[in-house]
Amino acid sequence: MQDSDDNPSITLDNQPRNPESGSRKSKWVGHERGSTSRFMIPIYFPYIHSPPLKLNLFSSPSAGPLLLLATQLVTGSLLHLISKQHISSNFINTTIVNFHSIMFAKTSAISSVLLVLAAISSVNAHGAMVAVTGSNGVTGQGFGIVETTPRDGTRRQPFQTDTSIIRDREIASGDASPCGRTLAGGVNDMAAQMEAASSAGLPAASEDGTVTMTIHQINGDGAGPYTCDVSADASGKSFANMKILTNVPGENSRSNAKATDFPLVAQMPAGTTCTGGPNGDACVVRCRNAARAGPFGGCTAVTNAVGGAGNSTAPAAASAPKAAGAKAKEALAEDLYKRALNVVKSFEKKRMLRSRIAGVKAGYWI
Repeated sequence: MQDSDDNPSITLDNQPRNPESGSRKSKWVGHERGSTSRFMIPIYFPYIHSPPLKLNLFSSPSAGPLLLLATQLVTGSLLHLISKQHISSNFINTTIVNFHSIMFAKTSAISSVLLVLAAISSVNAHGAMVAVTGSNGVTGQGFGIVETTPRDGTRRQPFQTDTSIIRDREIASGDASPCGRTLAGGVNDMAAQMEAASSAGLPAASEDGTVTMTIHQINGDGAGPYTCDVSADASGKSFANMKILTNVPGENSRSNAKATDFPLVAQMPAGTTCTGGPNGDACVVRCRNAARAGPFGGCTAVTNAVGGAGNSTAPAAASAPKAAGAKAKEALAEDLYKRALNVVKSFEKKRMLRSRIAGVKAGYWI
């Protein structure tokens, strides 16, 4: 980064330099500074002179100052955002490099600014798997979820820190596990997460193999639709697609929802039996959307349905005759009891006997 004082031919204004920030006085475009901050757009002039942005590189003499001004406006505003912890320094560096490259390629200033602003808006959005409701009454959560993370905001810090980013290219390169990574904890260690989940108790799938989850959409591209798959041995080496029964609303992983919970229900393939984990009874279910800045979502550990292994409906069907037989036996026993009771009551009635010795009416109970 080079100050514009080294190149006196490029001057935007003569306002005094801020000795702390190294930039000129900030300007606020839009509403007055004392109004609601929601409508204020901070524009900062850091006076950066990047080597690709020399005026003689452009065919039009009037294009150079405009492009330089656009670069300084965007760069200064990005530096202001990172100072407020709205976006990360890595994103800033990548954005500035890409922006300079686009300008060097003579892309119009307006298109470049729109591209950067679109990138900023896409970063500030996620969706996290915050709960898994088991048929056995146990409630779990996604890998990497931090329970103390507040769920009533949309900013990167602290609301997005435990959202899993699950990218196939990062999985293939080894930069992330099959369950992705989070800002707070880094790569999701599947073995460690499985151990912790098993110790706390695993939520069980329903008898038909359905798993009920809750996705917390922070904003923007944390929306649906989501896809889910399951690793029956919990290794993450292979996954089978699951059928989505209830999906998170959205189109192309975008919606206007913010800080909202949505149900996500997915069904394992027929015959799936969980065989992984420390107890040999766990599966890993992975769900994610298709957001370009993500995908976002998470993994969770579940166990087999209560009362049997796998998600077959055969045990329920087999138990039906047993239940019917038990009811029949109960009805028969009740009928026999009533019959015996009637017999006893008949003997309790007083009976009159005719006898030649005692007369016409002699004797009562026999």
